[in-house]
Amino acid sequence: YTGPMCNIFVSEDYLTAKTLFLLIQGAGAVRAGQWARALCINENLSIGTIFPYLSRCKESGFGIIVFNPNMNGVSEHIEPIKREQFLTTQNIPKKREKIIKIKGNENYINHGLYVWDHFVSPSAAAKIAIVAHSRGGDNTIQLIEHKKEQFTQRVAGIAFTDSVHHLGPRDDRDVIDFVKQNAKNWVTSSLPMGSHVSNPQYDCARVSAGHKEHEYTSGCAIEGVFEFLNDKLQN
Repeated sequence: YTGPMCNIFVSEDYLTAKTLFLLIQGAGAVRAGQWARALCINENLSIGTIFPYLSRCKESGFGIIVFNPNMNGVSEHIEPIKREQFLTTQNIPKKREKIIKIKGNENYINHGLYVWDHFVSPSAAAKIAIVAHSRGGDNTIQLIEHKKEQFTQRVAGIAFTDSVHHLGPRDDRDVIDFVKQNAKNWVTSSLPMGSHVSNPQYDCARVSAGHKEHEYTSGCAIEGVFEFLNDKLQN
């Protein structure tokens, strides 16, 4: 295959580690490894990126796979700027671009399935934990629905951070039950981190991330996230 490709980041031991962590970001301009680009610029990398999560995983000997769901295509300029246009004072029309979709990663759902089939499925990990922020939560639900047998056998716990996924009465009951039993969602709240917020009928428990703004939830909830996932992994 010689077409455009998507970067997927893994630890050296992702194929052999006994426990595997999947880190799935949200939608938008953020790239792999970022929870929120604005926080990287205006705050610091500890709150805006997955770096603290990587450190925790490395300390515990966990293998890691970092998803890249927003890289779905590359642009190809089909009208190069002419030399004389550099010398004019007139407005230069923008170059027309053609977006070439990346095979198997045309959208965030296909990307998740591609990562599962080519990286997660072949790994030796008996137990898998997932941290999914914002739309990464829907990425995770899509994985459960499409890979239900494998997913429910291998995934021990899911930590959503202000996830935007939706589960309701029309969804697969097996998916709903699995999420209710094995996941928790740290949502925006002014309550202290970990405080109970709600128990939706068709979804997992919601607890406070310890911050009122969406972008901060992954960074602020890290202690609760690892306490919850480590408990799930040990059961």
